[in-house]
Amino acid sequence: MRMLIEVDAEAEDSHFQVLCQQAYPEYKGNNHCAYNVARSMSDAVALLKKNVSKSPQDWIWRNLHSRQYANLPWSKTPLRFLFHREVPFGGNNNTPNVSGTKIRTNRKNVVF
Repeated sequence: MRMLIEVDAEAEDSHFQVLCQQAYPEYKGNNHCAYNVARSMSDAVALLKKNVSKSPQDWIWRNLHSRQYANLPWSKTPLRFLFHREVPFGGNNNTPNVSGTKIRTNRKNVVF
């Protein structure tokens, strides 16, 4: 966060530019960090459109993340469907919607 604030305030004079120069060598401008952030956002949108949905309304955190309630040892057996529980989870007020993600689980739900 400190890096983003400094890059926003000082632009190409930021001492973080040295760190950002190697990410996209094809960029010929002076503000490498700002370019990296913009490029990352653009790449994230492309990834979401390709793997989740073309409609941003479908980009819901709980579609990708779930809280796992494992029941050992049963969750590691063919009886997993009886004992292992997964609940869509969006996080809480203290987290940026942190929880586990499972790409295979969500393939059928038009997400990853």
